[in-house]
Amino acid sequence: MTVFDKNFNEMTDFERCIFRAYGMLKDRQNFWENCGGGTAEASAYRSAVDILEYAMKEDWIALNNFDYYNDDPTEEWACTPEEVNKVCEV
Repeated sequence: MTVFDKNFNEMTDFERCIFRAYGMLKDRQNFWENCGGGTAEASAYRSAVDILEYAMKEDWIALNNFDYYNDDPTEEWACTPEEVNKVCEV
C-alpha cells in the first residue's frame, strides 16, 4: 500500500508532509504548463513531480530510470545523507 492508497486520516505526519510537497510541486507544474508559459520551468517541475511520485509509490524501476547522472543506475548511491548532500563534481 502506498501513500496514494491511503485516506488522509490514515497517513502518518511524514506521509502527509511528503504528500503536501507533492501537491506543491504539482501546482507549480500546472501553473507553468497552463498559465506561466515557461516550457523549461514546466518540464523541470514535471520531472520533479514524476520522481517524487515514483518514490511515493515505491516504484524502484521507474525511479531508477531518472538516475541518468549516475554511472551505475543499479547502484543505490543516494540512499545515505552523505551521498545525497555531496557536491557535484565537474
